[in-house]
Amino acid sequence: MKKALGLIILLAVIHTAQSQTAAEYCKNAAVKIEAKNYTGALSDYTSAIKIDASFTEAYTGRANTYYLMEKYTEALTDYTKAISLDPENGFLYYLRGYAYIMLDDRDKACADFNKSEELGDDYGYSAVITECN
Repeated sequence: MKKALGLIILLAVIHTAQSQTAAEYCKNAAVKIEAKNYTGALSDYTSAIKIDASFTEAYTGRANTYYLMEKYTEALTDYTKAISLDPENGFLYYLRGYAYIMLDDRDKACADFNKSEELGDDYGYSAVITECN
């Protein structure tokens, strides 16, 4: 009986450890980014996406991590997914615009900066002035 109870407790602990929410994975990833543990952050953001494939914050965080790692094509893919989930978020267009800048595609970058500005994002307005004129 004692061994059975111990096994049940162990299984409960394992289940609790495995049942992190997508938001918790994103929070852990942010801590890892601060420590410059980008690989660990990518892993956590990917885990968050596996839990909730519609969690915009996870795609945005993973894109930002790729950007910090200078993996701009991967960042672009995740920014595009985040935009598909939240198309009225002007800041996402701003972020994707800078991924396009890093990939030397100023036309697409400026289109995103203009869209960002159109949606009321102040960063988009600034980017239009500095990058597109």
